[in-house]
Amino acid sequence: MLDVLLAAGVALVGGAAVALERLIRRSAHMRRVRAAPPTAIAAVPDATDVRIEGTVEALAGTKVAPISGDRCVYYRHVAREGSLGGVPSLTGRVMHTAVAGQPFVVRDPTGYAIVDPAGATALLPVHQPADVPRTVLDRVDPTSSNRTGLKHTEHLIRPGDRLVVIGRAVREPDPDPTKAAGTYRDGPATRLRFTHSPQFPLHLLAPARKRPA
Repeated sequence: MLDVLLAAGVALVGGAAVALERLIRRSAHMRRVRAAPPTAIAAVPDATDVRIEGTVEALAGTKVAPISGDRCVYYRHVAREGSLGGVPSLTGRVMHTAVAGQPFVVRDPTGYAIVDPAGATALLPVHQPADVPRTVLDRVDPTSSNRTGLKHTEHLIRPGDRLVVIGRAVREPDPDPTKAAGTYRDGPATRLRFTHSPQFPLHLLAPARKRPA
């Protein structure tokens, strides 16, 4: 019995340690996000967390969002149980989620960067709350046929959207030197690529709305 209690205690302490480590790591990530300075794309330094903002452009085609059918470079579709006042619940139990994206361009007046959304944290507004027709739902989530009362949301990044990117970029050879950002002209033409890693997380956010004057 004592052995069982000791084992349970070790497991509990171990689980608490893992949770604490994750919390500390998440807090460090959020401090890094908040501290990232706004930076023009042409002025992004190496090995530094920055915040850029620009307009999204497709790099190699687009995807079709599963519910709305919109053309996009990234989507997250979430199905949740329940609703609040007839509005799709944003806190109900998640029953299904699907995320897909592909590298795309973010451009500001000084240049452009490639953004690979794989693994990134995307904080995007709800684009498409809907009671989804069964035919569409079965195509998107075949396991939903026995479920009722699901509410669906889509979160999209589309060509033409404004987007904030917070993370760390690396430089890579630019296959089209005429499009390279304008501050690294002495050597071979390069372009920026933002990617996600556990050590250097990538965050994608919709710009804050400006309050009317």
